Amino acid sequence: MSCHKLFAMFMVSATLLGCATTKDSRPKTAVVVGGGQSGAPLARILKEQGYDVRVMVRDPSRVKGLPDGVQVVAGDVTDPASLTAGLKGADYVLSTVGSNCVPRKPFPEGGSPADVDYRGIEKLAAASKAAGVRQLVLMSSLGAGDADPKATLNAMCGMVLEWKGRGEASLRTSGVPYTIVRPGGLKPFPGQPECSEGKEPLALFGTKEPRGPGTVCRADVGLVMAGALGNPAALGKTVNLTADKQLPIDGWRAAWAGIPRD
Repeated sequence: MSCHKLFAMFMVSATLLGCATTKDSRPKTAVVVGGGQSGAPLARILKEQGYDVRVMVRDPSRVKGLPDGVQVVAGDVTDPASLTAGLKGADYVLSTVGSNCVPRKPFPEGGSPADVDYRGIEKLAAASKAAGVRQLVLMSSLGAGDADPKATLNAMCGMVLEWKGRGEASLRTSGVPYTIVRPGGLKPFPGQPECSEGKEPLALFGTKEPRGPGTVCRADVGLVMAGALGNPAALGKTVNLTADKQLPIDGWRAAWAGIPRD
């Protein structure tokens, strides 16, 4: 095989893997919006992959469990002015934010699904576009867009699936290159031990593919979100994600190519 062909194959592979460095060898900056149970493992995975990682949260003093070298900055998706500094110089933005649903309790002021999952994502997308971000990867939810008030999550959490669907729609029309990941029920559930990424096979599939509900480890969601960065096959797509023991352990990596764009 010629040197030219080997070089071309290397460049394609590097692109599909979402290299963590720029052409000038500077580490790419990835901003994780939200530092909770889903944001923390995502930040760790990105750091391990060589990204320069910044975590944006409402209250930096409450963040814990992040690896050394991760910068923590203040920012709130419901407050556009607070996003500017945190997104400056970002190559990628990955959002794990969502309204905090406590059944039978009201949402705090400014923290409803309409405020966070819809208008907050709309504001984050606009701020990302203004910052020149290359790609925004949004963690949404399986069933997003469902407007049935009897749906379990909608009934418990203020029509959260409908509002998440509206947030997704605002991202699709924002002009920012995007990928939307809709995970199933997020593990670990209360009382369960922590779970790690890469331990069980994952099903990555299109939103119109007939599959039932499922669950997935939060760290695996982070692994898939990180895998979308710089990946041409992931751009402009909304995907569902659950664990599936019937599949190969890393089969999800090739699944991007077979999923249609929005």
